[in-house]
Amino acid sequence: MSYATTADGEVGLPPEAVTHLQERGLLDTTAKALGVYASSSRSSKCLVFPYEKDGKVVNNKYRTYDKKFSTDAGGEQVAWNRQCLQDPTLMKEPLIITEGELDAMTAVQCGFRRTVSCPFGAPSKQIDVERDDVSNKYAFVRDMLPLLEECTEIILAVDGDGNGQVLRDDLAVRLGRTRCKFVQYPKGCKDLNDALMAYGAKGVEATIERAKWFPVEGVFAFSDLPKAEEKPVYDLGMGSFDYHYKLRRGDFSVFTGVPSSGKSTFLNHVMCKLAIKHRLRVCFASFEQSPQTDHLRALRKWYLWEFYKQTMPERWEQVEEKRQASCADWIDKHFRVIHPSWDDAVNLEWLIERLQVAVIQHDCDVLVIDPFNEMEHNTEGESMTLYIGFFIKTLKRFAIKNNIHLIVVAHPRKVNKDKDGNVEIPTLYDIEQSAMWYNKCDLGVIIHRQAGVTMARTAKSRYEDVIGKRGQVLFTYDEETAHFYEYEEEL
Repeated sequence: MSYATTADGEVGLPPEAVTHLQERGLLDTTAKALGVYASSSRSSKCLVFPYEKDGKVVNNKYRTYDKKFSTDAGGEQVAWNRQCLQDPTLMKEPLIITEGELDAMTAVQCGFRRTVSCPFGAPSKQIDVERDDVSNKYAFVRDMLPLLEECTEIILAVDGDGNGQVLRDDLAVRLGRTRCKFVQYPKGCKDLNDALMAYGAKGVEATIERAKWFPVEGVFAFSDLPKAEEKPVYDLGMGSFDYHYKLRRGDFSVFTGVPSSGKSTFLNHVMCKLAIKHRLRVCFASFEQSPQTDHLRALRKWYLWEFYKQTMPERWEQVEEKRQASCADWIDKHFRVIHPSWDDAVNLEWLIERLQVAVIQHDCDVLVIDPFNEMEHNTEGESMTLYIGFFIKTLKRFAIKNNIHLIVVAHPRKVNKDKDGNVEIPTLYDIEQSAMWYNKCDLGVIIHRQAGVTMARTAKSRYEDVIGKRGQVLFTYDEETAHFYEYEEEL
């Protein structure tokens, strides 16, 4: 039989049911409000938890006083107390999801009326979302989702044991981690009902109010941020230019200038300075210069003058064997080159693979791509602006991930002349195809040659107090020694 009504016509519970609930800290009035009743129609006396959907009972769960469970055959899998989700007076309250009906009753009794319970216990291992179409385990979640479109806070108050954590994570994935919190129970408690019996209603309230948001990578309070890694910053040993340009690991630099303005030659000098001063290893991805002639000749000139000033012969063949060996060892120690064969498709994928080799297998610290314009760029139907944005983002992430400095040489889209026929100094916005070069780079440098004087202008510095302030320095170039020297006069 079922205990349906009392003498005054309201749902009542027998004394043993009331006692059972009281032992759990629960009131018979809470059970009455939630439609819970007692029954002896099955093999033993039990509490009955009706599962409603849209005003109709679609399932029942039977809980004996010795904690055995059963449900109606063919009953629909919905959340218990689902009807609270459709109560317009509760829409702005957070939703609490528990693992069992008694825990849900506990929350409701303590004032958290927008609480539902899973219709089953926790699984022993996580269930892939991809299996939801063949598994009925989380059918109740799929049923709830249309009712939770406006819900921005869901508190998962499932059991605090290992299986409960599996259920917690499964629910968070399906409901959206960004709007989910999880509770941490007081010592000696594994669920909300335990907290009620040990600490009373205030203990339950405190447990729910202390719920923490699921951590989502990438969003932090400032106090929770991991300590920023101190990345090495290298000066060049180039006098005044050190004030405007410093090389830092993880950064991305762009060098531009009209053709034949000395960009590659200037970078050769800068890289040699880094090799001498800081013992860094540089890799040139060279698409215009010949490594065997242009690069090698320049590096030889630079080294011989740096180490054997005033005694450097005009021709390499005239250099004594000991100096040749010393020069070759220095170049081999500090420099690498990426140079395509005539049939290589020099695209972004090809480049990244070889940059990876340079970093991993050759331990390079600085990578120079010279120039961007000579590469093959497959936009695959998207605009050049979007493609360049992706290209730069890929290189920046590569630099950060591998803790190297990456430099790209990029030509302006056209050469402008003033009324007197002099070539105008380009800007970073003049680089071919996109203004993203200016927007995305950490350092942007313009190289311009006029009347035998080379200007090196830092036009963009994302962190002026660390990697250099905007401004320019003038240099003269000595062809014989492959060295740049600071020039004092103005152009």
